[in-house]
Amino acid sequence: MSLLKKVQKLDIKKRKLIFWIIVVVLACLLFLLWIKITALHLEKLREKKVFEEFTLPQFEIPEIEIPTFSVPTITPSTPSLSTLPTQ
Repeated sequence: MSLLKKVQKLDIKKRKLIFWIIVVVLACLLFLLWIKITALHLEKLREKKVFEEFTLPQFEIPEIEIPTFSVPTITPSTPSLSTLPTQ
């Protein structure tokens, strides 16, 4: 009997368990493959000395004069809202 037929005859819980084990194993293998390929690409970039030649652009920031303002002072002779006549 083929392996597929044996798995199909198992109950649903065991089939789900087998499925998720396969998914996790494949995900781990793909992740390790991605890490290896990324390391190879970074090594190639290091050989080309890309990181040494890379410079950030330099910008000149002009000096800006910030205007000053004064806050008016409130004197006691100014009528408050509570002392205004009501209609």
